Amino acid sequence: MYLYRWTALALSLLLVLSGCSPASGEPERERKKAKEERIRQMTPEDLLGESLNSMGKMKGYRWNSTHRQQLAFRNQPEKNTRVDMKQTVEMTRKPVRIHIDGTWSLHRKYLRETRPRRTYVTEKKEYRFDRNRWRERKRDGAGMTMNRETDPLWVLKKIRFAAEKTEVERKKNGLVITVRLEGKPAEPLLDPLSERWTPIPADAEARPVRPAAKVRLWVDKETFRLTKAEKAVEYTLDLENEQIKVRQEWIHRLKGEVDKVQVPEKVQQSAILSERDPSR
Repeated sequence: MYLYRWTALALSLLLVLSGCSPASGEPERERKKAKEERIRQMTPEDLLGESLNSMGKMKGYRWNSTHRQQLAFRNQPEKNTRVDMKQTVEMTRKPVRIHIDGTWSLHRKYLRETRPRRTYVTEKKEYRFDRNRWRERKRDGAGMTMNRETDPLWVLKKIRFAAEKTEVERKKNGLVITVRLEGKPAEPLLDPLSERWTPIPADAEARPVRPAAKVRLWVDKETFRLTKAEKAVEYTLDLENEQIKVRQEWIHRLKGEVDKVQVPEKVQQSAILSERDPSR
């Protein structure tokens, strides 16, 4: 008798669970199906805008970044230069704060040099570790001037409406958006620091010729946040007696959200005022 009751109870419970399981999972499947359909109907411009809006809701973010610049001289190959940077970048938008911690390396035929790259930036000041001590430099809008190098969102804003050709790969867990720019639309993506690192006369007029850029963005389907961003730029600097081919590459990987970035009290107190414009 007792065995019969326990068997009946177990069968009833099994029927209830098996009946509820499909129903409980149905809303989630429908939600995912509706989202997939919405993503399929979105244009590349819509996808870039959605990602920009999603990233804009974050207080700040942390990127692991690598950056390489290569400069090849047509007539003087001994001046060929390569600059490598590996760094972690923490940023907040309101207020603008940037913290960079990494290394900077210069490679030339007769020169090899590696330095630490440590910087704090606010709207009004920049603190940079240079020649074994912290140096303070006043800057108007300093946070914004560094976004080309440190913030993939700056790139996202520039390419959203200026793409010559955009491709979207829809993968299982995310989207890969590839944007190509040529000519004038690519110019904002060039890093002017190349000219500072290149041994060319200060009074030489060097304008970028035939710039071309390729940007690849990895976007999470659920959150529309960027998970990775790559940018490659190529152009030529034409001088009076020389031609320099330039290639610049950036890779940023999102490592999480940041609530705030503060300049340590020790850095503020020990920094000396400097008028020098540090280019490295």
